[in-house]
Parts: sequence; structure tokens; C-alpha cells
Amino acid sequence: MESREDALILDCIRGNSRCALADIHRKTKIPVSTIFVRLRRIEASVVEKYVSFADFSYFGFGVRMAFAISANKKDRKMLKIFLSKFPNINNIYQTGNGFDFFVEAVFRNLAEVDSFSDKLGSFRLKKMFVYHLIEDLKREGLTISSQEMP
Repeated sequence: MESREDALILDCIRGNSRCALADIHRKTKIPVSTIFVRLRRIEASVVEKYVSFADFSYFGFGVRMAFAISANKKDRKMLKIFLSKFPNINNIYQTGNGFDFFVEAVFRNLAEVDSFSDKLGSFRLKKMFVYHLIEDLKREGLTISSQEMP
């Protein structure tokens, strides 16, 4: 981030990526022409992609689970491919601290969770912790402009 103004603009589009330039101006008091130029630069260098957060339960996926997984070195690459292609996986993170992957998945019911766990059993896993995700308490909530700028 080059300036506090860039951080303010980024905060606005993180809250609503479809926010109009005039709305950003009202929130930040930065001139619209400046917002336009800075936003194009921010989009080219900082923004990876715009996404929508969906309530998966609307589509019948009412069970959200997280898996911390550690696999044998020989199985790690194949496990990564399996997880990447598995349709119920929403997010995959490569991690440290004794685990290889942290995976967030959505399922219709617990039977689908069991089926997924059985498929994971075909890999030589060192360890796996399973967490039932109940509620998002904070999601993508970092406010860049409130942080100390370098």
C-alpha cells in the first residue's frame, strides 16, 4: 500500500466490491478522479479477485467442516490433487505447525462427511483433526486503514 488513501479505498471495496466511486468518495472524502486512478492501480497490483460470500445452506449444504490434515510425504502431492478436485471443498490452505493442509468443506449431511472421511482414509495420514464450523464470527474483516502504515 502506498498511502493511507489507498488503504481507505481498499477498505471500501473489501466491504462491498460493487461500491460506487461516489459512495467511496462519501466515506473517504477523496476526490472521485483520484479514487478512479488509485482504484485501477490497486486492482492491478493488490486485488487478487472479487468474490461473493454465499450462504451454502440455501443450496442444501448445511454442514460446514474444517480439517487439519498431515500426510506422509509420499502421499502429500496426491492428497493435494484429491482435495483440489473434490467438489465439496471450499478452501484449502497449505500450513505448517505439524499439518500440511487446512481444508474447509461444505456438505449436505453428516453421511457426506463420513464418505469424505472414508476417502481420506485411502491416504496415509499422520494425523487429522476435524472441526464442525458453526458460525462465522468474523470473516474478511481486517481494516487496512486502521493499521499502522510503514
